[in-house]
Amino acid sequence: MKICFFGNANSILIRSWVSAVARRGHEVHLFSCEGAPHINGVTLHACTVPRIPLAQTFFRVFPTLPCLSRVTKLVRTIKPDIVHVIGVSVSGWLGIVAGYHPLILSVMGSDIF
Repeated sequence: MKICFFGNANSILIRSWVSAVARRGHEVHLFSCEGAPHINGVTLHACTVPRIPLAQTFFRVFPTLPCLSRVTKLVRTIKPDIVHVIGVSVSGWLGIVAGYHPLILSVMGSDIF
């Protein structure tokens, strides 16, 4: 099965999830705007976006617009069986608006408050 994850590659939780899925023999891709350290068995796709002050958190998604076209094309090229967005972060927003289905959205921590 091909699975595209979207989330913060620096998060230990996300790193654990994607590596566990990869160990089970699935083809795993991780799209991350927050860095891209190596994870065994996972193809990492870094989406570098400019940072803006935290006071403008609502507008943090706008710098990702140039990256959106590239991410959307890449996801359609990969043709995953499922897209799994972990967290409503900048990377997560990219996964949601890429418009590929079926889509799973997992929220956690401050995402739900």
